[in-house]
This record gives sequence, structure tokens and C-alpha cells, in this order.
Amino acid sequence: LDDSCKWRIHASLTPDNKTFMVKTLKYKHTCIRPAYVNKVSAKWIANKLGRKINVDPDMKYDLMENFLTSEYGVKPPQWQMYRARQFSREQIEGNHAKNDECNELPVFKRIFVCLHAMEIGFLKGCRPFIGFDRCHLKGPFGGVLLVAVSVDGNDCLF
Repeated sequence: LDDSCKWRIHASLTPDNKTFMVKTLKYKHTCIRPAYVNKVSAKWIANKLGRKINVDPDMKYDLMENFLTSEYGVKPPQWQMYRARQFSREQIEGNHAKNDECNELPVFKRIFVCLHAMEIGFLKGCRPFIGFDRCHLKGPFGGVLLVAVSVDGNDCLF
């Protein structure tokens, strides 16, 4: 709002601390409305673009922005449109993480993979030094990938 605008509202919390009571309200606006509003939620965008995203799940952000600007006068940021597209895809395809859930306790914890030739080469040709490195996996499932390496006789990683 512009400081010179006459529109005002004064409200206070009621004794039940759950609702507000409007004390005074001046309806008259003297300021002009902004050209674009960018305070919209991803769910709202997904509802407005639902059929378009169903037809084209990889809809470009420029097309989404042009449609929302021309039809509704809103110009959301790109990250909001990304979330809306993800939300809409989740409505169509379902949530992959929730689809893999079951009522039983999970059993799988870790896995170790070592080929026999690698084991022999490691034991016979490497120095007694082992280096560890980890990589945190992103995405709906997460986890940590742990790698063990050593140095062979040619000063190369094995």
C-alpha cells in the first residue's frame, strides 16, 4: 500500500484468542493496484495449470508464466512454478517414496560389493593404507554412498 492511501483496517484479538474483531474499516482506496502479484502458492498454480501440465508434464516455465500473467495477472517466481509442476506430477503419477512404503519393518540396511579379482589385487598389490570417501545421496530416498580406496605400487588409486 501507498502511505497516502486512505484504506485502513483496525482489528483486535477477541478474548477467546482464536478470532479477530474488526474495529474500524475504511474501504476507499486511493492507491493503484500493482501490475503483478507474485504471492501465490504452488498448489494454487498447480490447480490453475492442472490440465495444461497433464498434457505437457515438461511444460516450460516461460509458457507457465505467460499463461498465469495473461489469465490471472500473477507473476510467480520460477521456483514456485517448479514446485507447482512437481505437485501436479505427483498428483498424476503418485509419490514414489510413499508407493515404496509398506507396513512391515524395513530389512535392507546396507550392501557391500567386491569382485573376487579386485579382492585379490587389493590384498596382493596395495599398500596397507585405505582411504574412505562418502557421498550423500539426494532425492526422495537419500542415503550415503561410501567408497574405500587404496594406493597400488604405481601410486595409482585402486
